[in-house]
Amino acid sequence: MVVEEFEQTVTTDGNGTAIANITTAASGTKVTLTASPKDGYQFKEWQVLEGGVTIINNGFTMPAGNVSVKAIFEKKSAGNEDDKKPTGPSIVGDNGTTGWDAIKDKTANATAGSTITVDMNGTTKVPGAVIDSIKGKDVNVVFDLGNGIKWTVNGRSVTKDGIGEIDFGVTTGTKTIPIDVVNEVTGERYSIQISLVYDGEFGFTATLSINMDAKNAGYYANLFYYNKSTGKLEFMNAGKIDGKGNVELTFTHASDYTIVVSDKVMDGSDKKEEQAENT
Repeated sequence: MVVEEFEQTVTTDGNGTAIANITTAASGTKVTLTASPKDGYQFKEWQVLEGGVTIINNGFTMPAGNVSVKAIFEKKSAGNEDDKKPTGPSIVGDNGTTGWDAIKDKTANATAGSTITVDMNGTTKVPGAVIDSIKGKDVNVVFDLGNGIKWTVNGRSVTKDGIGEIDFGVTTGTKTIPIDVVNEVTGERYSIQISLVYDGEFGFTATLSINMDAKNAGYYANLFYYNKSTGKLEFMNAGKIDGKGNVELTFTHASDYTIVVSDKVMDGSDKKEEQAENT
């Protein structure tokens, strides 16, 4: 059985940017919206142009039809408190640490076993110097992109010197992998395609935390890499989806991937066991 998916489109009034965590979804799927105003503006409201959905806390449930929403912004008034908030990446819980130079100083001097969470505040790009500063150390840096997407890098996984700028941007709901290739692996299972903005090897292991919907709690999210040279999907790793729908998956390079939800880890071990029993 093929589950029908519907398109959801996000536009703006021109005074900022807006995205959804997915571009296509089946009926009943939770869609999360994120709006980022440009300088001098603040978010005002979401307007529903098509689909008749109700948006609550920047999210809605996908109906059995296409949806179109528009982000509306307004100019900030003089003395608005939002003007006093940090405008660049900052360390969560440390209001005095804003900007990559200050963040790099914190990560370079972090003690073993510590975790530093960076609020990316709208950007997806991380200077390589920040990653270099934790190389060989048992220090976790979490890059929180918002919209339920976080990347975690542990310094002990860094293998490359002089890492360049890394773009941690993630696009979900893409259709870059041929559908016949996807169906060969997924069958009737629920899956989503994701594409990473960065291209190539990271030079470290990065753990992506992504939401797969709470309705899939208890199931496994299986990560498959699309090998363009062979035209096949290759199993990478899997993680169990928690009660809120979140799962952690590890990456060493950026490319196009499919995440397949299943009641088991799809590494082929069951087939190997079956073959062993038949020999």
